[in-house]
Amino acid sequence: MAMTDYSKIIAETDGDLPFGDCVSAEINYRKELVIEYSTTDYRTEIESKKLATVDREDTAKMAACLNVPIEQLPQRIWDECGDTS
Repeated sequence: MAMTDYSKIIAETDGDLPFGDCVSAEINYRKELVIEYSTTDYRTEIESKKLATVDREDTAKMAACLNVPIEQLPQRIWDECGDTS
């Protein structure tokens, strides 16, 4: 069975600003949790990204601790601390 990417935007800045920030959570094809922070300066069109990857074993432990399937971790993170406005 192929693993599909599961992702969720946790928080992002207002699109009317001259810069933008976004934090997202994703489960990649290796079943690892990936947290991404990206920032964009729309005036210069320069984008910067930082990634934090939780290995497969620890991702599974986190899902078990939260009592959710691995694929639902991004949604669970959003439920706890997300705000997309």
